Amino acid sequence: MFDKSSRIGKVLQSGLVIAITLALLVATATLALPARGSDIREIATDESYDGVTAVDSNNIWAVGTNGTIVHYDGLNWTDQESGTTQDLTGVDAVNENNVWAVGTNGTILYYDGTSWTSQNSGTNDVLTDVSAVDTDHVWAVGTQGTILFFNGSTWTQQGSGTNKDIYGVYSLDANHVWAVGADGIILFFNGLTWTQQASGTTTDLFGVCGVDANHVWAVGAGGKIIFFDGSVWTTQASGTNKDLYSVSAVGVNDAWASGADGTLLHYDGETWSPHDSGTDENLYDVVPVNDNEIIAVGDNETVVHMEDPDPETWYLAEGTTAWGFSCYVTIENPNSIAVTAQIGYMTGEGLVDGGEVNLPAASQATVNPRDTLGDKDFSTKVECKEGKTIAVDRTMTWAPSGAGSGVAGDGHCSIGVTSPAKTWYLAEGSSAWGFECWLLIQNPNNAEATAQVTYMIEGAGSQTFEKKIPANSRETYSMADDIGAKDASIKVEADMPVIPERAMYKNSKQMGHDSIGTTSPAASYYLAEGTTAWGFTTYVLVQNPQATATDVTITYMTTSGPVPQAPFNMPGNSRKTIRVNDVMPDTDFSTQVTGSQAIIAERAMYWGEGTEKGGACHDSIGLAAPHTTFYLPDGETSNGRETWTLVMNPNAGDITVEVSYLTSDGAGNEVFEETIAGNSRKTFSMVDEGISGRAAVMVTSKTAGKKIMVERAMYWDGKGAGTDTIGGYTD
Repeated sequence: MFDKSSRIGKVLQSGLVIAITLALLVATATLALPARGSDIREIATDESYDGVTAVDSNNIWAVGTNGTIVHYDGLNWTDQESGTTQDLTGVDAVNENNVWAVGTNGTILYYDGTSWTSQNSGTNDVLTDVSAVDTDHVWAVGTQGTILFFNGSTWTQQGSGTNKDIYGVYSLDANHVWAVGADGIILFFNGLTWTQQASGTTTDLFGVCGVDANHVWAVGAGGKIIFFDGSVWTTQASGTNKDLYSVSAVGVNDAWASGADGTLLHYDGETWSPHDSGTDENLYDVVPVNDNEIIAVGDNETVVHMEDPDPETWYLAEGTTAWGFSCYVTIENPNSIAVTAQIGYMTGEGLVDGGEVNLPAASQATVNPRDTLGDKDFSTKVECKEGKTIAVDRTMTWAPSGAGSGVAGDGHCSIGVTSPAKTWYLAEGSSAWGFECWLLIQNPNNAEATAQVTYMIEGAGSQTFEKKIPANSRETYSMADDIGAKDASIKVEADMPVIPERAMYKNSKQMGHDSIGTTSPAASYYLAEGTTAWGFTTYVLVQNPQATATDVTITYMTTSGPVPQAPFNMPGNSRKTIRVNDVMPDTDFSTQVTGSQAIIAERAMYWGEGTEKGGACHDSIGLAAPHTTFYLPDGETSNGRETWTLVMNPNAGDITVEVSYLTSDGAGNEVFEETIAGNSRKTFSMVDEGISGRAAVMVTSKTAGKKIMVERAMYWDGKGAGTDTIGGYTD
């Protein structure tokens, strides 16, 4: 018998699993905010999950206790009838029409794209895992050394040479199959026979996976990870003593492991590092959905959907050098080596090559799209050719039509996103009060995209409109044309992954702001910047995308500590605007917005309206979680510009952060450390560190396990104009 925390012990011990009715789908984004995302969906079952497999983002199966099988079609999880009440412990798919699941009492089920049927295994042993190369090469493993093989018509026993329990199996091809199990046993199949390989451990091994014959990982009890290089198995440091139940690999520099108490680890080719899974439930299986997305499952209906960002690829939906706008794209290279960035512009006429930009180590570069495009509307794609982490944002400036000589106009800036997605949320939006509101949707696909755009109108119901976006192009939509003069949040649901942004302008473009959206409604959102002092007016915009009402609490983190606002209730599919000056005047603060259900929060700031400068504003989407390192590409202290970095510490105790300013040539960079008190915010001026000219910003929390939120604000023309954005981030 096995420990209850072990992957197989869960199904061998009767009465272990307690059904819980709350379905949890946790998703997080690493690197550029929200951008990849998540939503919370109810999964129609009360069971726990022990196995998961994915063909693509529209075909995912999870299996579990009492014959549970659920399927995800890209939008919804639904039950599938399994025809059994046996616990199901493993599942694997060749394609959407060929899927196998295994479980207790020798259960093997097969899905043909329409229904699940039973296949004869010839055994009553517990089957713990299954792996398929194709429809004629499928292996299942189990207790007492059981190994079964399916040749396309029947299952037969293969001699394992052991009676030890086998917990995991991975088939690379017909001649390279590994199985792992109790007491550190590793078996290898060469197409003819199974033989043992020396694992170098007696620790129980629960999972195995690889990418080729020279890159295979196995994981097990007590945080054990071993690696096979084609010749020998050696130990890799996991950094945890938690049991690890599953491992999956996307590439030689991209592997994941899941385990006890919500443990989720990522391997980058050098080290294994922890990732916040958002749950403390045991995670029994993890698999890739595609190159940038994983899904893990576990106890109490837990499904963790994490989109591993593509930190070398960035998308910016908004962009124009026409209509009186100027535009520049800023790229940050935080690496210790030089990199090359490839630029592409998506226009109404299709994709335009923007050339390459060489960035020295630890530097910043600026690109002017007008040099390539002339006067044109466009979206932007930036890729690092070396596959290294970069960060990209875009700034647009303009002079308002008919402005007097004292009015210089305004600007807006937004970080990009590292991946398109099918569903997006944008909390801010108004076509009333003198505002224009524009929704920009970038389609980076080679086919036309259809999007359902839903406006969640403040004080009224929601309205939905269908939009068509041609391949490799961008379309622009006016909120006023759809719903008239209203305040509204926006939800974009597309039939293929896209990227939206929202731009707003006021008083004939005397002022304006812009932001990306998020794919991640979350229990809490954080906003690092915020003040009701110094002539600023700050608004917090909260979006409730749920079908039912949500209770919301806002907490302002000040230099004197956290200050809560009275809770309020939001109807389903609605938007709420908070004028913070009415709640907490004359204060610098960061903000935490928490909902009884998952919500989205954004913040807009205004100043100078009615003065000779004509007023200005900026805006940023919030962050659903803190992170270890932030990258903020734009920054300047010349040409009358100020650059401020806002760092929020959401932890109870003090932390140390390292702030780096990276210049255009990587020479003369400034690096310093500062302490930030718990539950507070600190603001850093770039000019105070002697930077003269342009520089990107990088901020890292140096306190182990303590993460931060960071924004960057820039002002010029005596604060007659300004921008603000979150940065990209990694953990």
